[in-house]
Amino acid sequence: MKQYRQLKPFTHHQLLAIKAEFIRQSLTAAKGKPESLAWFDSLIKPWQKNLVTRQPVLVMDFGGSYFRSGVAEVDDNQQLIWRRALISVKIVREYTNVDTFVNWLADKTAPLIKQLTADRVGFVFSHAFDSKKSNGHITGIITYLSKALVIPGLLGKDLGRFFLKALQLRGLHLKKFVMLNDTVALALCAKNAPAGLVIGTGANLCSLHPTLPHLRNLEAGHFNGVPHSFASIYADLMENPTRAMMEKQSTGLYQYQNLAFASLQAGLQPVISQAIMQEGKETASLIVTKLSNRDFNLLKSIKLTSAEKNQLTKLSKIILQNSYQMWAAAVAAVIELNQTKIKEKIVSIPVTGGVILNDPNYYAGLKSTIEALTKRPVQLIKVADPIKGAAVAALME
Repeated sequence: MKQYRQLKPFTHHQLLAIKAEFIRQSLTAAKGKPESLAWFDSLIKPWQKNLVTRQPVLVMDFGGSYFRSGVAEVDDNQQLIWRRALISVKIVREYTNVDTFVNWLADKTAPLIKQLTADRVGFVFSHAFDSKKSNGHITGIITYLSKALVIPGLLGKDLGRFFLKALQLRGLHLKKFVMLNDTVALALCAKNAPAGLVIGTGANLCSLHPTLPHLRNLEAGHFNGVPHSFASIYADLMENPTRAMMEKQSTGLYQYQNLAFASLQAGLQPVISQAIMQEGKETASLIVTKLSNRDFNLLKSIKLTSAEKNQLTKLSKIILQNSYQMWAAAVAAVIELNQTKIKEKIVSIPVTGGVILNDPNYYAGLKSTIEALTKRPVQLIKVADPIKGAAVAALME
């Protein structure tokens, strides 16, 4: 593999090579010898059979700035309906200890469980954990917390078991509790979907594997099968060099940085790169999307010539095209890996994240590239809120 590449669209031949490398590393990782593609077993099977109907399920989501909870159920037509709409409360960022945090969670959810007699809970927890089976439940041992969340003593502890115990002390005994990552929840938002894809500020992929019964959560942003461009290598040097290789070339957090460095390399004024970096910190990928559509309103602080506008538009389009091309190759690899498991004529892939949801050209390019690499029709299902997957996980038998 070349160490660096020119910033230009990938050829079909190059994308086939990326797909092949993704397949090779996926198979290697499944044999216990991961390279850049690590995977984590969710212990949750894909949604293939009908869900339990008329059974209230509490869904909860802890991530970002808010904690959300609500109660849903599936009707006789297998449609998810809300018995109690989602309620959001601001997350407390610091807790004295594990018990304080767990009791906070229990106090926020126990009244809903009691009121609507819900004996199933799906819990989306957006920090890193290892899934574990526990007395018919799927819980999680916490392995990493972001610096924004302080809970002394939680690392290495099974948060799910602590939560179940807190409910039991309140006289509540659950039939089924499932703790899952947000990318796994996304993959459960469409029946018979072999994968779920997130491309926003960050990116990730959850998928089936031909030799595994459960959905696996891939750290696909670390995939090293795509060499850095001469623009993205600077983004790599600025933050954790050699890590998150594909993510630094493709996601909202890095697209504007790629554009700033690419504009310098193209000979544009340094003040243009400075303006892109400044606006990018506030709008992330939005600035690249807008410039690709010849909308220069986010760069009002500087005067651009017609030639500079043309160059910025061209560079922005290539950066976005590179992004959807490499992620399309990853999804195509998943589809090819699981071709014996995928029975449907049209392959359904739930997708979310600002980069996909807010840019019709990106969405269309991603879809057409997957289809070109797999020679199969694909339906990309836009999911504004993957929390539905938590209800699905708790209602599967």
